[in-house]
Amino acid sequence: MNQQNEAQAASQSICNGLVDEASTRTRLLAWLGVLLPIGIFWATCIRYLSPLPVADDYDAVLLFLVHLRHMPTRGAQIAAIIFEQHNEYKLVWLNVVTALQYRLSGHVNFIVLSLLGDLQIMLLAWLLWKSFVRESVRGTCRLALFVPVALILFQTNYAETLDWPMGALQNLGVVTFALLSLWLINQPGTGAFAGACVGLTLAIAASGNGFFLYPVGLLFLWQQRRFKLMAIWTLTTVACAALYFNHYTRFAPGPGNASHPGLHPVFILSFLGSFAGVSLPVIRFASVPAGACVLAGIFIAARRGYHRRNPSIAGFILFLLITALAVSLTRGGLGYVQSLSSRYKIYSDLLLICLYAVGIDFMQGQTAPRRHRAYTWSVAIASVLFLVGTAYGIRSLRTRFQQLNQGLAIYQKSHGMDGPVPLPAHGTADERDGVAAFNVHFRNSLNEAAAANVYHLP
Repeated sequence: MNQQNEAQAASQSICNGLVDEASTRTRLLAWLGVLLPIGIFWATCIRYLSPLPVADDYDAVLLFLVHLRHMPTRGAQIAAIIFEQHNEYKLVWLNVVTALQYRLSGHVNFIVLSLLGDLQIMLLAWLLWKSFVRESVRGTCRLALFVPVALILFQTNYAETLDWPMGALQNLGVVTFALLSLWLINQPGTGAFAGACVGLTLAIAASGNGFFLYPVGLLFLWQQRRFKLMAIWTLTTVACAALYFNHYTRFAPGPGNASHPGLHPVFILSFLGSFAGVSLPVIRFASVPAGACVLAGIFIAARRGYHRRNPSIAGFILFLLITALAVSLTRGGLGYVQSLSSRYKIYSDLLLICLYAVGIDFMQGQTAPRRHRAYTWSVAIASVLFLVGTAYGIRSLRTRFQQLNQGLAIYQKSHGMDGPVPLPAHGTADERDGVAAFNVHFRNSLNEAAAANVYHLP
């Protein structure tokens, strides 16, 4: 009863002076603030989805399905779905979705695969809705507080994942299932814990960094004194690792893609703050101080015991931070520009959303005018990020869409002897040679897919 009263008091302290919950105008504006970015997000995604494969799709989707068709038995096909490796990853979730989509329709459809990957954002949004503030904060107040979350989450600055089936199912899948697992592990009951284990398994199936959920979940279970469940959590992870690393081949990148081992401080800071960084000369390094602010915010949240009040979001922050360190270890040697890659920006966006949730928690004890000013600034900053990120995303999506269509025209005009990726007009000789080499592999993949009746170019 005392905890319930404290939760209700906390809810009232957040909402008092922030919004007029009885006002129809306020409720409509809150709904508009949430639904408008969602509408723009989906209109943009659907406009620039392409029926053509992108980059790794030639291997991870087309050649995977060709191999699957050649498997003699159902057991061999299931083994291929579980154990097929792409570069350093085993993308089981991608394999499952691709195989199901192919089995249901009889051919691969890259627009459908992209949509399925992008739809994971809706589940992620629902999980953030459930966990970003106390459950006792409800109604118009909760909706109004969610507006900055919607503006940051439904921008398109992570464009590279949105029109790329492999990227969407991998990068959006792992963060969605990670938050699902962390939210469920902090709910009471054995059913919720079973769901958390399923979320852990799906996160690992989506991407290898799903394994980073293990220490985070173990920490929560230890704090909750659920020692028997710690053993089950460990066994689940061990079982996933046994499958993941069975028939695993260590990936050796080529000379042009080799990473330098070791932590790269500038890369880490830029990765954490990449929501503020674009490749323009004037503001390209803004991601570094932004990352430093993110780190400072995480430190302050830890010092003030935020993990005791909202363990789901705190655990998600820890998971994202461990991922940033791992990306630095494996990709940091590729240079600063790699940290601004749009396929990574979803991690930075989610960290910013988590810190916004931390800010809401810290504002509970402040005066109503201070809470109102903080909320106003949050909406303003989130709006700017949404506008800039969406403009950047639309430009990126349009460019790739045009390049894919241009490459298809080259491929068809040359009767399959050139393309399907246009050579860079202003690239160096090495860059042009690299694209030409990839084109040979891509054309061979298209020929194999067509021969196996898996995919035909439109």
